Amino acid sequence: LLPIAYSVGTPRLSGPEFLDRNAIDIGHIYYPTGVPIHKQDLLNVKSMQDAFTQFLGQCYLIYTGSKPMEYGALVEELGAYHDNGIAVCEQVVAVANGVNGDGHGLLASPAAQVPIQQFMWEVRESKHINELEISSIMASLFFYRTLYGLPEFWDHLGGEPSGSNQ
Repeated sequence: LLPIAYSVGTPRLSGPEFLDRNAIDIGHIYYPTGVPIHKQDLLNVKSMQDAFTQFLGQCYLIYTGSKPMEYGALVEELGAYHDNGIAVCEQVVAVANGVNGDGHGLLASPAAQVPIQQFMWEVRESKHINELEISSIMASLFFYRTLYGLPEFWDHLGGEPSGSNQ
């Protein structure tokens, strides 16, 4: 498989506009059950908002032309979580495109946001990686798995995604 190539023109959206159209729904933040008492003070709505904002920030960097993480390195980093990550991306595409979601191809729905938050939390905790690393990993996986399924999210002015699987 060859990596997906893309050309990027001038993005239509600024960073704040990109974040605003995928606004975080604070009424539906993932809160894992069974969190050990010593970690409960670290886990709160603010930290989950920050993690999702960090993920969107990494998506925005890709949106504006930064290269995502190499897919092979991504697979290696996620290990056994790779297939779960693909399933999360597929679920989010379905939601963002109208299955129990907003139907606008964006991540404004809690049904789109919570699976991403949950996946990031689980991988971060089990692999002992920091927020920036999991945000970068998730944004890269999300790019590779949703580039064509969420064209509104990855909308580039003057550039069309092109890819090859040969």
